Amino acid sequence: MFVRTLSAGGSIEEIGGKAHRLSLLTRYFNVPEGFVVTTKAYELWRETGSLPERVIEEIREYFQSPYVFEGRFAVVVRSSATVEDSSRASFAGVFESVPNVSSFDELIKAIERVFRSTESECVKGYMKRLGIEGDVKMAVVVQRQINPKLSGVLFTRSPNEPDMALVEFVKGSPEKLVSGEASGQHLLLPRDPSKVKGHLMRELIETGLEVEDLFGRPQDIEWAYDGTLWLLQSRDITVLTQKSEGAKESPKASQGWYKLTGVPASLGRARGKAYFVLDDQPPEKPKSSSRREEYS
Repeated sequence: MFVRTLSAGGSIEEIGGKAHRLSLLTRYFNVPEGFVVTTKAYELWRETGSLPERVIEEIREYFQSPYVFEGRFAVVVRSSATVEDSSRASFAGVFESVPNVSSFDELIKAIERVFRSTESECVKGYMKRLGIEGDVKMAVVVQRQINPKLSGVLFTRSPNEPDMALVEFVKGSPEKLVSGEASGQHLLLPRDPSKVKGHLMRELIETGLEVEDLFGRPQDIEWAYDGTLWLLQSRDITVLTQKSEGAKESPKASQGWYKLTGVPASLGRARGKAYFVLDDQPPEKPKSSSRREEYS
């Protein structure tokens, strides 16, 4: 068996970290329907360089199933590596993701494209710097494409203000925010839903706290809203800034210099402006905006 419905779930070794966590979310929250091409299919692909016909036919069967997509596009194809979305490293933006897939031929090509991303120098460099050893096994999540009014990311505890939640959002697709096309709007909100204004933001905080309870740690949640609040992904927040009273500011910090630690997103060296980013996620392209709106 090379394909499983997302709701059926499976072990991380079989369906990868992202799909494993999504399968848990499907039990309690709104998650776009879909299926997972397992790591067994990936191992066959590695042997031959292409997906065997029997795997393609099984993918076609699930895609046309009345219980999944009924043969309807568009879908999004996403990575779910065995090392992905762990408490140690998120691998956010490191592997390929292919949105707006609109034909079966495109679907097969997109799955193979995600498989190939395990061989990139970026992945190898990322793993080396984190001290992660061994081969990466890749599964692939195929889900219905959501066309949202709003989408974004919720940090159930803000990395810089742990007593608050942080919401970053844009109009339209979350790809704009994740890829850095738009910096989005930022809201610091109370972790008490009764103190949050606006129906959507209140629902988002309520849902985020329930997801946090499910996984037992503060969460970084990708979401979309099209009249229904959909959860697209959830991972543990691996770094939280701990503020301590009486902490002394270094002389260089007061002059605009900061000591940076962490893992680079790509190989090599570069010169230019530096921007602070959250956790090990790819940086956003800065875009000035002072516009704030109330969403309900």
